[in-house]
Amino acid sequence: MSGRVQRTLVVFVATLCAAAGARAQSADVCRSVLTARGVTAQGDDPCHTLAVMIATTSRPVSDAAAEILKPDAVPVSSVFSARDIQSHKTQHASLAGTPAQGEAVPEVVPAGVAAGTIAAVGTDSGHDAIAAISLNPLVLMIGDDATEQLAKYSRFLDLTLFLPVTQGTPPSGTTPGTLRYVGARARVNFTGIGSGSKVWEGARQLILKWMSRAGRNTTVVLDALTAAPSLKDCANALLDNGNAAQIKAACGKPVALEVNKDEAVQLRAELAKVRRAADSKYFGADVRYDHGDPTLGDVANASGDFLFGGLAFGRQISGSAEATSFGVRSRVGIRHAKLKSSQKSEFAVEGGLGFDLSRHVDPQDITASGALEFRYGNAEANLRDEFQSNFTVFRGSIVVPLASANSISINFGLPVTGPISSTFSVNFNWGVLLPGAK
Repeated sequence: MSGRVQRTLVVFVATLCAAAGARAQSADVCRSVLTARGVTAQGDDPCHTLAVMIATTSRPVSDAAAEILKPDAVPVSSVFSARDIQSHKTQHASLAGTPAQGEAVPEVVPAGVAAGTIAAVGTDSGHDAIAAISLNPLVLMIGDDATEQLAKYSRFLDLTLFLPVTQGTPPSGTTPGTLRYVGARARVNFTGIGSGSKVWEGARQLILKWMSRAGRNTTVVLDALTAAPSLKDCANALLDNGNAAQIKAACGKPVALEVNKDEAVQLRAELAKVRRAADSKYFGADVRYDHGDPTLGDVANASGDFLFGGLAFGRQISGSAEATSFGVRSRVGIRHAKLKSSQKSEFAVEGGLGFDLSRHVDPQDITASGALEFRYGNAEANLRDEFQSNFTVFRGSIVVPLASANSISINFGLPVTGPISSTFSVNFNWGVLLPGAK
């Protein structure tokens, strides 16, 4: 072997040894910085662990993360809260089918966990109060962690019980001291599972964006540590969130991470759009059972047992301003009624068609709605008052949010044709929200 070749090999080996020594020295410095802060390096590359730590704990990143972790965002898993993935469309117990009905056309969107409504209602016979409680049984079994199952089944089903709060004057044929009316209802939203999947996937995609950005930040920090005059001084300046001049002095150049609070606000806005789009329609079943006098004493001998089963559909269409939307609602079904004072029973077709206008006020909506509802059956003409059938009524409702899950609604019903009382009610609605970000 010639002397020139031997000298070349010696230089090459020396260069490799020097590079290996430099890498080992850098690793030792990175490990010492981590150890001083009580952190154990993951894997064989302590400098990468240090870079990830800097990239994820710097003030710009932590400010952005705090913005994303606000309770009204729509996140996933450990980054986002359970409250964030639930529907914000409705958080009240529906009094559909009663004189205190709080919607022009009842929808079948369930409460996220639990909800309640207490209504003061007036009819031609006087005034009364009705209370309702709704529970989402599937959510109670799933738990409080943000999961895909929670996103789906919090939108699928709830059960409601409603009963009068005041006794009032007992209608004819009832025993004093007994409740004049009780009812139960099940709302099943067939589109809820698909809507929950869309919310979950949208949130997952946003988290992937966040992770991709964090990966680029890690690369930026690694490059800065490698080129820094003093790796230790540079790492400490970044970890201590030093100002731009301090970081530049320690690292030899400016180090700017790409995540900021403005971006986090935009991500949250995009997630809110995903949630509203996913929850903009419903299609499902509405099943009710009523016992007692649904007219609350307005009609004599109207007490009995009533069973209704039907389908409901609704759709919201956003306007040119995304905060506003126009919606249509409809429902149709069959009611069977058996009066306590008669051997007669009736089958009737019942339904409604209406519209609503909404203005989004995060996280709820101000909504005004109106509709025509009807019921037509096979009862004899002299029993139509007792069965409360063969009528049409115009209903109107205004819902105004009071807090994140609470609202007040003003509702009225004006008869158009047939034997039915006019009604007016003021409903106070509240909901139990899923846990938010800590």
